[in-house]
Amino acid sequence: GAGPSGRTFDFSFSARAAPEMIDELGRLLVNACAVVPGGVVVFFPSFKYADDVYARWVKTGAMGQLSKHKSVFREPRTAAKVEKVLRDFAVAVRNVRNEWNSASTAAGTTPTTARGEGGTHTDSQYHSRAAGGLAGSAKASRAGAVMLCVCGGKLSEGINFKDELGR
Repeated sequence: GAGPSGRTFDFSFSARAAPEMIDELGRLLVNACAVVPGGVVVFFPSFKYADDVYARWVKTGAMGQLSKHKSVFREPRTAAKVEKVLRDFAVAVRNVRNEWNSASTAAGTTPTTARGEGGTHTDSQYHSRAAGGLAGSAKASRAGAVMLCVCGGKLSEGINFKDELGR
């Protein structure tokens, strides 16, 4: 298949690290997250590749664009942190859905969620506090959350990203 700019995707081991390939994947994910409601789950073949892609997206601004549409979560390497990240992801997805339902019913508007630093992944300026709710001047239009996971990681084993948690 091809990405948004027409570049053919090639995620073979020898080609997947090319900056152009990572950039095209970032454009695809940003475009998808702009229109897909709820949660989006993305799986990478390894933590190393996920880290490389994440670093590239931060450098190019793709992560900033993505965070305008969804709260961004990353699978932690330590098993002790997995449950909290998964819970925060689910809360971010469900809070936005619940806020949208109640706000759109009451006022005919689309709600926003707080953009803030912190959370479960300390090096991520794009990770929003999942329970931030509606905030004053720091509003960003969002519709759910995206979880960046690793095949063979804890989140790929027995976790059911059903309904709004995984589109």
